[in-house]
Amino acid sequence: MDREKNDTYRLNWDNLKTEWPVWIVMAGLLLGAVLVYPHLPEQVPSHWNIQGEVDDYQGRFFGAFFFPLMIAGLYLLCWYCPLSILDGKTTRDFAAPIPSCAGGL
Repeated sequence: MDREKNDTYRLNWDNLKTEWPVWIVMAGLLLGAVLVYPHLPEQVPSHWNIQGEVDDYQGRFFGAFFFPLMIAGLYLLCWYCPLSILDGKTTRDFAAPIPSCAGGL
């Protein structure tokens, strides 16, 4: 019975504290965005065509913060999705093999 409790996916400090390297990287990205933001021009190139010429621009907020915020959002999504999918069930409930598109390879 105790083992079944340990297999239940929960968001708690013990799980989160093992992620400290990711927190440092995300904090560094956000700090870098804050430091770079005042030095960026009003319009920042955001897309280049096949010849290497700029063909789209975005504001400097997008240029500085898009990727750091996207990375933080994806990180939070990766923590939330198992919570919503498992919904209190144990990980053993999902231990059945998943059929492969490659014919079981």
